[in-house]
Amino acid sequence: MNEKKMTEPERLVRRFLELAIVQRNMDEAIKLFHEDAIVYEPPGLPYGGTYLGPKAMQKLSTTLRSHLSELSAWWIDMPSDSPESGVVANDKYAILYGAMKGKSALTGKTFLVPVEERYRVRDGKFDEVWVFYHDTSVVSDACRIAAGQTADARPL
Repeated sequence: MNEKKMTEPERLVRRFLELAIVQRNMDEAIKLFHEDAIVYEPPGLPYGGTYLGPKAMQKLSTTLRSHLSELSAWWIDMPSDSPESGVVANDKYAILYGAMKGKSALTGKTFLVPVEERYRVRDGKFDEVWVFYHDTSVVSDACRIAAGQTADARPL
């Protein structure tokens, strides 16, 4: 049996997913990032933008959760050898691929969208993350409220 040794970037990504999505513990998840880390979320999303440093990442988390009442990811539920999701890594980068599923806190609409995330690691912590959605309109449309409607945003 040929077992693959997990690289540091892969280990960090898996730990981040466990903390941020499974345990919903952003205080601990943010500790995996450098003070000057930067996260790029696609601009077409309700929470899209560039986030620099831990305080900005906390703001991203709060904003994301105000828009999404449910959030999970295929790569957490899939077997580690699944071709539909996984992590590909070397000594500096980890690429996470799979799908994100969620439910809008504003409209109650659900969505499923293929996602890839690229994590760069420096000195044992993340220093840059790029998030790529196959189609950002899937999430934006689910979160959009028609003119004249109101909704109460509820955090996760």
